[in-house]
Amino acid sequence: MKALHKKTPYRVCPHCGAHLDAGETCDCRQREQQNQPATERAAKTVAGGDRA
Repeated sequence: MKALHKKTPYRVCPHCGAHLDAGETCDCRQREQQNQPATERAAKTVAGGDRA
């Protein structure tokens, strides 16, 4: 039986080291943000100027 070879190899998330399939995005940054207290997220938004 032949081994299947993917055309695109997996990637490694530079933030958490997770192995990701081709085209997959890591949600580690979103999880980190959700785990922060609401007041800390609000302070970063105001200080960082994250306005559209």
